[in-house]
Amino acid sequence: MIKSGLNKSAIQYIAIIAMVLDHAAVFINYYPAYFICHLFGRMTIVIMSFFVAEGYYKTSNVYKYIIRMGVFAAISQLPFYLFEIGAKGMPDSLYHFITGCAMNRNVIFTLFTGLCLLTVLKAENVKLLIKLIACAGAIYITRCSDWKYFCLLWVVSFGMLRGNRYAQMTAAGGIVILRFLTYVYPIFPAFAETGVIHVNTILNAIMQLGGFLAIPVLYMYNGEKGCAPRLGFYVFYPAHLLLLAAIEFTVF
Repeated sequence: MIKSGLNKSAIQYIAIIAMVLDHAAVFINYYPAYFICHLFGRMTIVIMSFFVAEGYYKTSNVYKYIIRMGVFAAISQLPFYLFEIGAKGMPDSLYHFITGCAMNRNVIFTLFTGLCLLTVLKAENVKLLIKLIACAGAIYITRCSDWKYFCLLWVVSFGMLRGNRYAQMTAAGGIVILRFLTYVYPIFPAFAETGVIHVNTILNAIMQLGGFLAIPVLYMYNGEKGCAPRLGFYVFYPAHLLLLAAIEFTVF
């Protein structure tokens, strides 16, 4: 019997569409369209974090799950550099990749760190001090990663509050607001100094509220897997970054 609502595959397809729109926005010069793409794209990280936390509970071997995510984080790093820095920055991209520069890690790495942190926090035989050190370490490691500590907060919140969908979504919404406030706060010192507030600055802050779009989608999750390939999302992430980077190199 098929349950009502959305299965994991359907929600991941929504996340993939949102992610492609978010990344493809770099080719859009018309700001309203650019804004809409990024607004919609902000739901992707919330959905990804949710399923990383779900994976922690549903995997048969959490350590193999961690290793698998770590491998895909490493595979995704060069495509991420090439897409983020662009054709002109290709030599720097290769240098950062080879030397293991800690700057600008991809989102799979941030999710991988969130999974490791959740595993430590859920371990019953780990002392509180070690858990606090793990939290501090995870925040430090991801300080220059895509989505930074916000991703960690989503993964940990979804994992620690599993079994209470309302509490999970409330926490997720609170983190969205926190990110929004980090974009709003710099507006006031800038206004005090220059007396000017740029419209794009305000819109960039509002854009962060797109994370709320993930909440009704995740509320409809029915717990079923669906038919998507198990590693489909992890393969798609670096593949689409390479494609977009190739378009950057060719067109721009």
